[in-house]
Amino acid sequence: MKKIFTSILLLLVIVGVARSQSEYQPYSYQFYQKLDADEYSTSTREHTSIKPFFVDDSVLMPHFDSLMNYGNNGKKHSWGYQKLFNEHLIDIDSKKSTFYADLLPNFNTGKNFSGGKENTGLVSYGAQAGGTVGDKLYYNVSYYGNQANFPEYISTYINQVGEIPGEARAKVYGLDSYDWQYFTAVISYTPRKFLNISAGKDKTFIGDGYRSLLLSDYAASYPFVKLTATLGNVKYMVMFAHFDDSRDPD
Repeated sequence: MKKIFTSILLLLVIVGVARSQSEYQPYSYQFYQKLDADEYSTSTREHTSIKPFFVDDSVLMPHFDSLMNYGNNGKKHSWGYQKLFNEHLIDIDSKKSTFYADLLPNFNTGKNFSGGKENTGLVSYGAQAGGTVGDKLYYNVSYYGNQANFPEYISTYINQVGEIPGEARAKVYGLDSYDWQYFTAVISYTPRKFLNISAGKDKTFIGDGYRSLLLSDYAASYPFVKLTATLGNVKYMVMFAHFDDSRDPD
């Protein structure tokens, strides 16, 4: 308890000249690579090792906006085209708040031609909703229901540990068929421009590589509360999280 109070006190002391944001971009290694030119530029002082990033950061926003509008040539398209390629399915933007919602289906199929030449595939039904309230509060909720057939080397791992890597505990059907649900929720609040408070069930990545020795995204999402403040070139973060080992019944 003493450590918690010390951490909060330190935040309150250093936040007087710092700056923070509130709108999260869910972490994806592939997507974040597209922001590397901005993040690792010698002309900026970004803290790259703590992810997810805030997309309303003044350094990231121009590049992020161009990525989100990629393929939008300015021509007038049909409602269906706009909703499929350029807009959220539901998109409400007012002076004081925003709201969006989307369906997120994902279907793929494949075949492993080595060994038993098994079929592989994924059927995923997802949805997300989120938005902002003023310029201080951001929220996002997403849910995915999944069924999949994996190649043998992945199935062997899942059958040993009972977990889909990076996802959740799986229900097993046969030797290589699985069913699982994945859920995330984040609320991010910036009461002052120098301090951000976030809570929810998601992941935090600490490091600059594909994997991290400190905290990676390999585990399933987990509940957390996180406070972040920045003082010039120094970023301070304190996070309280709950982790479970699904192989330990206790």
